[in-house]
Amino acid sequence: MKNINNTRLLFQKYITPAMQGFKLAVRGNSFVYTRTGSESVQQVEFVTQTSINNGELVFLRIYPRVNVYFEKINEFARAIFKRCLTEAGIEHSINNSTYCIPVYTDNKTDSENRDSVDITFNNCSKEAEIIQNVLCEKVLPLLDRLKTSDGFISCWENNNIMYPHRFAIYIICAYILKNNKEKAVVTAEDFFKKNDNISEYNALMNYIKTNDI
Repeated sequence: MKNINNTRLLFQKYITPAMQGFKLAVRGNSFVYTRTGSESVQQVEFVTQTSINNGELVFLRIYPRVNVYFEKINEFARAIFKRCLTEAGIEHSINNSTYCIPVYTDNKTDSENRDSVDITFNNCSKEAEIIQNVLCEKVLPLLDRLKTSDGFISCWENNNIMYPHRFAIYIICAYILKNNKEKAVVTAEDFFKKNDNISEYNALMNYIKTNDI
């Protein structure tokens, strides 16, 4: 219990002050900050891994990640998935998130970026401040832009967010829900047809053309 309390105190001191407007829930070894808006549910989750020596917490590794969920977009994606797509990873994602990505915690190149922070009693202030800075300078401004589906589309078009090709189904759905079938078709061509997923591309085109949204 003492080690759990130490971890909680660390979050209360260094992380929670940066997460204004978010509610904290502790779920096992995860600290989940959640904000619910009119269109989206946003979470910043910190999965923790602890190292214990003689009953004392001496080492804490934190893996932060961002998750954004748009209910209407995912409901639509679920309907399209059942008819057009086969990727199991997408099916899992549809039930849990619209956009999910690790939070990188330094300024190295992409291949060197850390998706975790190691904290000890000797460096907790320094490393926790790194997380604070990343939250305030990068994560929270991005989440502010991802509150609405219009913001979601804007972040996509400005390359603020990216997807592996099959997961672009979320962008296709967002475009269709905004009555912009032209951009939905272009996105399907870029992320399905050009990647030789011809059967899925044809199924998507048939769905877009034959369904009034």
